Amino acid sequence: MPVPLVKPQERDTSEVHHLVGAAEIGVMLGISRQRVQQLADKPGFPAPTVVLSMGKVWHADDVRRWAETTGRVAPDP
Repeated sequence: MPVPLVKPQERDTSEVHHLVGAAEIGVMLGISRQRVQQLADKPGFPAPTVVLSMGKVWHADDVRRWAETTGRVAPDP
């Protein structure tokens, strides 16, 4: 059965996959993909898990921990 296409603004962010790219991180943090790229170049941002031809990929938990410790998002209850 084919997976329906979902526009980025319609994504359900309540369940994020364990691997995320810049677009997914942007959704998680409420910022643009371009801003994610800027943050990823700064010291302290988690290292990507892998770099593919389409871009960098991170573990979602690493990004969440970074976001919580830097005050970008509230910790999960």
